[in-house]
Amino acid sequence: MPYTWRRAVIQQIMLVMPSPLGTKLAGSAVRPKTCRRSSQNALAGYPATDAFIRNRRITSSAPQKMKRLAPLLSIGICAAIFILYAVRPNWATAITIFPTWIWLPFAFAAFFSPQRRIRLITLAAWMVYGIFLIEECHSLFRMVLPSGNHPNSITVATLNCSSSVAALSKALQSAPDVVLLQESPSEEEITNVLSSHPDYQCAYGFDASIIARGAITKEIKARLFTCALIDIDSRKIFVVSLRLATSDPRIDLWNPRCWRAQRQMRERQLREMAEVVQALPVDGTLIVGGDFNVPPRDRIFTLFGSRLTDTFSAAGRGWCNTILAELPILRIDQIWISSDLMATNAYARTVPDTDHRLYAAILATPATAEQSGGERR
Repeated sequence: MPYTWRRAVIQQIMLVMPSPLGTKLAGSAVRPKTCRRSSQNALAGYPATDAFIRNRRITSSAPQKMKRLAPLLSIGICAAIFILYAVRPNWATAITIFPTWIWLPFAFAAFFSPQRRIRLITLAAWMVYGIFLIEECHSLFRMVLPSGNHPNSITVATLNCSSSVAALSKALQSAPDVVLLQESPSEEEITNVLSSHPDYQCAYGFDASIIARGAITKEIKARLFTCALIDIDSRKIFVVSLRLATSDPRIDLWNPRCWRAQRQMRERQLREMAEVVQALPVDGTLIVGGDFNVPPRDRIFTLFGSRLTDTFSAAGRGWCNTILAELPILRIDQIWISSDLMATNAYARTVPDTDHRLYAAILATPATAEQSGGERR
């Protein structure tokens, strides 16, 4: 075979075949049967082919480097996100506005590593991340635990009903003791619905309203929230229904305007939450709930201090995310209670004509809960 044709055949074989096999076939194409030289010797003397082999070696080593770096990059991302969600600074709201579990696909980078120890370390890092930061892991586990029925407990529900009368009617079908409404229907529509529920009273607000089974003795109305002092079973409870400014999650994280807009929104919500906290009484039983428009464990809840606790963190069962109704990915509708109440169960369920799910919590006094637990034992 002439020299030029032989070189062309060798280069074509190296292009279409993997490196080891192509080298072997290329070697066999140029050496006679009587000569058993190695592939490298067969290709020696052809400058273009030698350079091609070196380039193929460099190219083939790049994926190997990526396989080694991918798990290390995954661990670094896990550590960075863990710190951001634990601290939740305002400037990082563009990241922390998303649910914590949305970053879990980065854990699959562990399987790129050829070393078993690196894979285990990467997966262990993400497991720690999930245990401490993904609250759905705990609520799903509680589904297998007995909930128990406590005497003299009250049911509190919160629902952004999107001005829907059908959503309000559905929420009242389960006969909760207190319903916290956001984007509530008009006062006339609420009055018409309650005409078939004479044991309920309503503290109507422009956006947030409160419906309660019992006497409403005091009302406070503001732009962001509505407060009411309710007498339920001879127990006075100060209840707040609120809706903070609506967040606008964005995925263009490469854009500085995205980070600036998210930071400004969080600062606005912090100011609004401060107004709510100022309206709370110094002592007494408190229930604060509604559409907070922020993810769970957000920084705005630090304004409650140790006085209020999240009902979901204590007793949430199942998948309690509330937005969107068809695909609930985030729990922005929440109920917080004072220390003289205890959440024994919390859940979410769908209602018609709204993009939110109804979130409800069953509450009892600590003494009542302990007494009921002792009777079961």
